[in-house]
Amino acid sequence: MNRIGLVLTLLLGCSSSAWAYLPPSQFVVKTMVSKHSGIKGLKFRSVVNRMEGEQATPTRFKQVTVFDPQTRVLRSRAFDDAGKELYVFERRLKAAGSDMKASDILLEMSGDVLAKALIQSGIPVQTEAELSGLKTNEERRASEKMHLNRNTKGLVSWVISATKKQSEPQLWVEKDTFLPTRFYTRHDGDLIGFRFENFRFYKEFPFPRVTTLVRVSGDSEESVLREEAVEVVVNPDLKELKTSIAAGFTDHGNSTDSSVRSLIHDYYEMLR
Repeated sequence: MNRIGLVLTLLLGCSSSAWAYLPPSQFVVKTMVSKHSGIKGLKFRSVVNRMEGEQATPTRFKQVTVFDPQTRVLRSRAFDDAGKELYVFERRLKAAGSDMKASDILLEMSGDVLAKALIQSGIPVQTEAELSGLKTNEERRASEKMHLNRNTKGLVSWVISATKKQSEPQLWVEKDTFLPTRFYTRHDGDLIGFRFENFRFYKEFPFPRVTTLVRVSGDSEESVLREEAVEVVVNPDLKELKTSIAAGFTDHGNSTDSSVRSLIHDYYEMLR
């Protein structure tokens, strides 16, 4: 049995009901990430709307993203409703602790890489080395910064966070499915969050039908934009990634309405 399995056994075997259902935080992260494994590529289409409260506004664009897990390259293109290209974006998925995005949570294939990035972003995942270095079960349990919470949809999640305050970076992972439900991180000093809802499985790959970006102020959240998946293709032809691109706004994108350009900027800056 590996070390994290041993620690999990010790925790779950504890007689204290207060701790009986709290597995190690790195086990939670690794189990979540394991659901991403086995794919050779991903392509998805979606519609992105600016939000006012919980209502979508007419300001929107369409996007197509292709991801290669071998090279970790993610390429995305934004279009208007007529199909004219507005913006081209590309980055290499790195799951860096600073400036983490929704894509890092949904696409990262390595539990160790994601755990390290979460720690750097202020989410206290306890590593296998840290847990195995502690002498007693009580010390191991006390080192974990994780609790259970229920979201507005009624789903109970493991919440990994330094405190129970909403103003801190957090990762919420649904208790029974080990799918992410919420992720809060800092962007330019401000706390932002992502809500992942209505997961669907495509060839056993889980993907949220709806992702909402929110800004957090105290105990309140303001929806900024919402992405709704239209199509998800697992193991598509990745020839799109073999061509070079000119990243940024196209001529047509530069001439489009400023509200759409602002929406595109926010989407690629914070979510994708």
